[in-house]
Amino acid sequence: MIDVTKIQQSIWEVLSAIEGYEVVDFIEYDSIEPPFIHIGSIYMDDDSVKNNEGLRVQQYINIYSTYDGKKEVLDMINVVGNAMSNLTIDGRHIHVKQSKASIIIDKDRFSSIFQRTDRNNNKFYHAVLVFELHINE
Repeated sequence: MIDVTKIQQSIWEVLSAIEGYEVVDFIEYDSIEPPFIHIGSIYMDDDSVKNNEGLRVQQYINIYSTYDGKKEVLDMINVVGNAMSNLTIDGRHIHVKQSKASIIIDKDRFSSIFQRTDRNNNKFYHAVLVFELHINE
Protein backbone atom coordinates (compact mmCIF):
# COMPACT_ATOMS: atom_id res chain seq x y z
CA MET A 1 0.00 0.00 0.00
CA ILE A 2 1.25 3.46 -0.88
CA ASP A 3 1.73 5.65 2.20
CA VAL A 4 -0.10 8.89 1.37
CA THR A 5 1.55 10.82 4.21
CA LYS A 6 4.88 10.34 2.46
CA ILE A 7 3.48 12.04 -0.64
CA GLN A 8 2.77 15.25 1.28
CA GLN A 9 6.10 15.00 3.09
CA SER A 10 8.02 14.64 -0.18
CA ILE A 11 6.21 17.58 -1.78
CA TRP A 12 6.92 19.66 1.32
CA GLU A 13 10.62 18.76 1.19
CA VAL A 14 11.17 19.68 -2.48
CA LEU A 15 9.21 22.93 -2.22
CA SER A 16 10.81 23.97 1.08
CA ALA A 17 14.22 23.66 -0.56
CA ILE A 18 13.34 26.58 -2.85
CA GLU A 19 15.23 29.63 -1.66
CA GLY A 20 13.61 33.02 -1.28
CA TYR A 21 9.98 31.98 -0.80
CA GLU A 22 8.15 30.75 2.26
CA VAL A 23 6.21 27.52 1.82
CA VAL A 24 3.03 26.85 3.81
CA ASP A 25 0.29 24.25 3.84
CA PHE A 26 -2.00 26.28 6.09
CA ILE A 27 -2.52 30.03 6.19
CA GLU A 28 -3.51 31.55 9.51
CA TYR A 29 -5.45 34.80 9.44
CA ASP A 30 -3.12 37.78 8.93
CA SER A 31 -0.01 35.65 9.36
CA ILE A 32 1.87 35.91 6.08
CA GLU A 33 2.52 38.31 3.23
CA PRO A 34 3.35 37.43 -0.37
CA PRO A 35 5.41 36.18 -2.02
CA PHE A 36 4.78 32.65 -0.81
CA ILE A 37 3.92 29.16 -2.00
CA HIS A 38 0.89 27.34 -0.59
CA ILE A 39 0.53 23.56 -0.85
CA GLY A 40 -3.16 23.31 -1.63
CA SER A 41 -5.72 20.60 -2.19
CA ILE A 42 -4.78 17.05 -3.04
CA TYR A 43 -6.93 14.49 -4.83
CA MET A 44 -6.14 10.79 -5.24
CA ASP A 45 -7.44 8.10 -7.59
CA ASP A 46 -6.62 4.43 -7.88
CA ASP A 47 -4.22 3.82 -10.77
CA SER A 48 -3.58 0.12 -10.16
CA VAL A 49 -3.07 -2.46 -12.87
CA LYS A 50 -3.25 -6.26 -12.70
CA ASN A 51 0.25 -6.76 -11.28
CA ASN A 52 1.00 -3.39 -9.70
CA GLU A 53 -0.64 -1.07 -7.20
CA GLY A 54 -0.71 2.54 -8.32
CA LEU A 55 -2.03 5.91 -7.34
CA ARG A 56 -2.73 9.00 -9.44
CA VAL A 57 -2.48 12.18 -7.40
CA GLN A 58 -3.52 15.69 -8.36
CA GLN A 59 -1.67 18.24 -6.24
CA TYR A 60 -2.74 21.89 -6.34
CA ILE A 61 -0.08 24.48 -5.55
CA ASN A 62 -0.95 28.14 -5.10
CA ILE A 63 1.51 30.97 -5.61
CA TYR A 64 0.93 34.51 -4.35
CA SER A 65 2.83 37.66 -5.35
CA THR A 66 2.29 41.39 -4.90
CA TYR A 67 5.04 42.29 -7.39
CA ASP A 68 4.05 44.98 -9.94
CA GLY A 69 3.69 42.75 -12.97
CA LYS A 70 3.89 39.02 -13.66
CA LYS A 71 7.67 38.59 -13.53
CA GLU A 72 7.84 37.28 -9.96
CA VAL A 73 4.86 34.94 -10.28
CA LEU A 74 6.24 33.53 -13.55
CA ASP A 75 9.66 33.00 -11.94
CA MET A 76 7.96 31.24 -9.03
CA ILE A 77 6.03 28.98 -11.44
CA ASN A 78 9.33 27.97 -13.04
CA VAL A 79 11.09 27.16 -9.76
CA VAL A 80 8.10 25.21 -8.44
CA GLY A 81 7.92 23.21 -11.68
CA ASN A 82 11.64 22.44 -11.52
CA ALA A 83 11.38 21.39 -7.88
CA MET A 84 8.38 19.14 -8.51
CA SER A 85 10.21 17.41 -11.38
CA ASN A 86 12.74 16.13 -8.81
CA LEU A 87 10.09 14.56 -6.58
CA THR A 88 10.89 11.17 -5.10
CA ILE A 89 8.93 9.10 -2.60
CA ASP A 90 10.74 6.36 -0.68
CA GLY A 91 13.61 6.68 -3.12
CA ARG A 92 11.39 6.06 -6.16
CA HIS A 93 11.25 8.63 -8.94
CA ILE A 94 7.67 9.72 -9.50
CA HIS A 95 6.28 10.59 -12.93
CA VAL A 96 5.25 14.24 -12.51
CA LYS A 97 3.33 16.19 -15.11
CA GLN A 98 2.18 19.79 -14.76
CA SER A 99 -1.33 19.55 -16.13
CA LYS A 100 -2.58 23.09 -15.65
CA ALA A 101 -1.49 26.58 -14.66
CA SER A 102 -3.50 29.76 -14.37
CA ILE A 103 -2.62 33.27 -13.26
CA ILE A 104 -5.24 35.71 -12.07
CA ILE A 105 -5.22 39.11 -10.47
CA ASP A 106 -7.10 38.82 -7.23
CA LYS A 107 -8.06 41.20 -4.47
CA ASP A 108 -7.79 40.48 -0.76
CA ARG A 109 -11.30 41.59 0.12
CA PHE A 110 -11.39 40.06 3.58
CA SER A 111 -7.72 40.48 4.58
CA SER A 112 -7.46 36.73 4.83
CA ILE A 113 -3.91 36.61 3.46
CA PHE A 114 -2.49 39.88 4.70
CA GLN A 115 -4.00 42.98 6.21
CA ARG A 116 -2.71 46.22 4.82
CA THR A 117 -3.52 48.82 2.25
CA ASP A 118 -0.70 49.01 -0.23
CA ARG A 119 -0.07 50.76 -3.53
CA ASN A 120 -1.88 47.92 -5.31
CA ASN A 121 -5.04 48.40 -3.23
CA ASN A 122 -4.62 44.88 -1.83
CA LYS A 123 -4.42 43.34 -5.32
CA PHE A 124 -2.07 40.45 -5.92
CA TYR A 125 -1.22 37.81 -8.49
CA HIS A 126 -2.48 34.34 -7.68
CA ALA A 127 -1.23 31.38 -9.72
CA VAL A 128 -2.80 27.95 -9.42
CA LEU A 129 -0.69 25.02 -10.57
CA VAL A 130 -2.01 21.49 -10.90
CA PHE A 131 0.48 18.63 -10.92
CA GLU A 132 -0.37 15.03 -11.73
CA LEU A 133 1.77 12.47 -9.93
CA HIS A 134 1.77 8.83 -11.01
CA ILE A 135 3.06 6.54 -8.27
CA ASN A 136 3.47 2.79 -8.64
CA GLU A 137 4.44 0.20 -6.04
